[in-house]
Amino acid sequence: MDGWFAIPRYYLPPILYAGLIFYLSSRSFENVSLAHGLDKGVHLIVYAGLGYLVLRALHRFEQRPRIYLWAVCLVFLYGLSDELHQRMVPGRTFEILDLLVDGLGGILAAVVCRVAEHVGRPLWF
Repeated sequence: MDGWFAIPRYYLPPILYAGLIFYLSSRSFENVSLAHGLDKGVHLIVYAGLGYLVLRALHRFEQRPRIYLWAVCLVFLYGLSDELHQRMVPGRTFEILDLLVDGLGGILAAVVCRVAEHVGRPLWF
């Protein structure tokens, strides 16, 4: 499924997912209080999901192992932009630990996808 069909199938999901993260980051959630560890777990899972979608899109270029490094960098940079964006949202702040966990989510996605590919069960669907 190449050509124009690849655009919505591979490139639209990470863009929409990043848009969802941006939307949720724009909310103040003043009435919601998560335990510190649970908050970090949510960041890890959400950014691992973004990492997977970015890897899936980059996989179309077939340049391994660079796609893993690119995906981790893109996820980290998006996490940085998200944390900077949160500074302007009432009730939200920039947290360096959130940024680190966001990057860790990208690394987690890269490791899981690389291991799956190595054992012959790639996750690219």
